Amino acid sequence: MCCSFPFTPTRLLRFRTFSDSQTSGAKGLAKDSTSIFPCPDTFEGDPISHFRLSAPDYLRMGEELARLRKPTLFTFEGGYSLDALAEITVNVFEGFEIA
Repeated sequence: MCCSFPFTPTRLLRFRTFSDSQTSGAKGLAKDSTSIFPCPDTFEGDPISHFRLSAPDYLRMGEELARLRKPTLFTFEGGYSLDALAEITVNVFEGFEIA
């Protein structure tokens, strides 16, 4: 089974409640593993995006994903704020590792 929890600009404004709404639902669905697309093009400085996640939000994203306690495959694509791309990518992994 594959489930998608897409973000819209409005939902991203409420990102800090992600763990309560999305990961709790995903825990019941992710039986064996999780595949995640952290969407680096949602960064606030991305030149072609209307999303507004800050670098610390990606740290939190990694922490929330780790709470699923499932083997996780990270798939990256996109992200055009080249100055920030390394930082936000590392933040996802660091958050995942420290949780």
